[in-house]
Amino acid sequence: RRLIDVAARSGADAVKFQIFRADEVAVPDYKYFDLYRRLEFEPGQWAQLFELAGQSGLKVYADVFGLDTVAQLDTLGVDGWKIHAADMQNLSLIDAVGRTGRPVLLSCGGSTASVVAEALQLLRDSNSGPVCLLHGFQASPTAPADTSFRRLEALRRTFDLPVGYADHIEGDHPLAVAWPLVAVGAGASVIEKHLTLNRADQKEDFVSALDPGDFALMAKWIREAAAALG
Repeated sequence: RRLIDVAARSGADAVKFQIFRADEVAVPDYKYFDLYRRLEFEPGQWAQLFELAGQSGLKVYADVFGLDTVAQLDTLGVDGWKIHAADMQNLSLIDAVGRTGRPVLLSCGGSTASVVAEALQLLRDSNSGPVCLLHGFQASPTAPADTSFRRLEALRRTFDLPVGYADHIEGDHPLAVAWPLVAVGAGASVIEKHLTLNRADQKEDFVSALDPGDFALMAKWIREAAAALG
């Protein structure tokens, strides 16, 4: 709830949650299976969070990993989906997401052009909503030299679709706030950035996350950069 509130006040357009069930992402003897099980939210809890986000003026996107979760969230009225880079060849999941008719963020990091093309064809065949191709190099954290911003233009030109950038540069790197501006200049129309309440707490996924103040500054600069491009 606090993250939703901070995202809204910091100038975000949407929030994206990784929404999963343990048995959709791991086998029972995997060392983190019990942790995943404890982290699961019930449908009613997600419904409350979706409502709160809507009241805050935010759309809600869901990173999904299994067919049951897709069906559940479609009923709850999620605004859109993200297909994780690891699921770019999970054809049953991509088909299920497409059949909802909702917008899709398709993660292309690590995928060849032929893999991206196959996923896109499946989404078209299933009458999906609008698709944005999301580029990102998901090291933890990503070294700036590994970013390959020019791939944004290559993806846009090859597939004639909007492109976006999922940023995983270290949150306390001197370029962390300004790094997405380079992506905007390279053609990105969507920016995904991790947000944490306090980096000093070192909660999960804090490595590439911004504190609320830095996130708000980044959002402000993104709007100004987009306007400056004309």
